[in-house]
Amino acid sequence: MNRESTKSLSLDAPTRKNPFFASVVERYCLNREGQGRTYHLRLDLTGSGIEYRPGDSIAVIPSSSVEAVGRMLKLLGCDGSEIVVDNRSGEEETLQRFLEKKGNLSSPTRPLLQLICDRMSKGEKRRSIEALLADRDQFKKFIADHEVWDTLAALCELPPPFQDVCDVLTRLIPRLYSVASSRSMVGDAVDFTVVRTAYTTSDIARRGVCTHYLIDDVPQGENVVPVYLQPTRLFLLPEDSAIPIIMVGPGTGVAPFRAFMQERMAAAAKGRHWLFFGERYAASDFFYQEEWQRYIDADMLRLDTAFSRDQNAKVYVQHRMIENAKALWHWMEQGAIFYVCGDAKYMAKDVEKAMMSIIRQEGGLGEEEAAALLREWKKEKRYLTDVY
Repeated sequence: MNRESTKSLSLDAPTRKNPFFASVVERYCLNREGQGRTYHLRLDLTGSGIEYRPGDSIAVIPSSSVEAVGRMLKLLGCDGSEIVVDNRSGEEETLQRFLEKKGNLSSPTRPLLQLICDRMSKGEKRRSIEALLADRDQFKKFIADHEVWDTLAALCELPPPFQDVCDVLTRLIPRLYSVASSRSMVGDAVDFTVVRTAYTTSDIARRGVCTHYLIDDVPQGENVVPVYLQPTRLFLLPEDSAIPIIMVGPGTGVAPFRAFMQERMAAAAKGRHWLFFGERYAASDFFYQEEWQRYIDADMLRLDTAFSRDQNAKVYVQHRMIENAKALWHWMEQGAIFYVCGDAKYMAKDVEKAMMSIIRQEGGLGEEEAAALLREWKKEKRYLTDVY
């Protein structure tokens, strides 16, 4: 979630180079049945000076897992105490720390394969690597199916020098998580929602670097999680709390809307609120259900859900929008702001198509006129997206 911001930060605010070390004070699975995939986390930010708003993100700087670092050290024939030079900063540090904190061990690079190839004797194996480097599609498939350690294990005749390997690794980058809380409700803390990333390629179980770090590796109650604020420029609540808002947030895309609702409740907002939430099964995946129900009971929230696998035909949030086209159009005519958060590849595009259909159907507009109206809403900051 790369976001621009015009919000000014104080000179001593935490940054990527100088993060604040927060502690995990809450961590629990949001899935009620079956294998847990989605987790709620709360970090203690006491003393950080971080003043976030709903819509902002918290950047987390992960560490590579103990297992991944151990595999790398074994393959390189090292114990971790060896000294390497960071080719970006020129600083010296132990190989162990470099692999833990800086090297991206999950993504092999073209320079890594070239390094392996250059050190290989002539023969069929070298030719196969040269062919792999020459074929863009095959190279993309290979790096998608491998990590650095099993690339070295599969291709190397002899391990390259550890310094050379460190020089060709990409860097661990911060991961951004949408704020799922209002400071009005939680004080010097922040909530966010995380999906455990786990998959198998080349018959090897893989795990997401940051999700594994946050869910499995970080001890609770210790100030060890490096974080800083990533403010948003656009994805914000309106200053006028009487303006109605419509929120579309399937899966973890619901996180910022939990923050929106907490903020509006704390401000005793007069505006109406409508949430479209989608996941797989109502019984196991209805994230924050009790909280939404409290708002519904207080007549402060309209909620429409789409649990895609609870019936034979899959139902998604865009289908619920179409079903409620008349009411949704009426809200937009009354000045509502429309927010979308979540998957950019499919969901956000499908939601926009549904909105176009609603504009044409309920507004009686042609294709070009509908497209022009949607562009106008975006320009007026009435159709806002936070997609990734």
